[in-house]
Amino acid sequence: MYCKFHPKIQVSLICAAPHKCQFKRKMCVECQQEHGVEVKQTILMKKFY
Repeated sequence: MYCKFHPKIQVSLICAAPHKCQFKRKMCVECQQEHGVEVKQTILMKKFY
């Protein structure tokens, strides 16, 4: 699955922060940096597979 905001980058993270997430919880690495959420509040997608 590719990022809707950065179409050349695959989604690799889930936002687990307790807020309404503008990225619908699915983020690529670029989104994570823009979002400003700490790495501790993200989960790698591969943990779900």
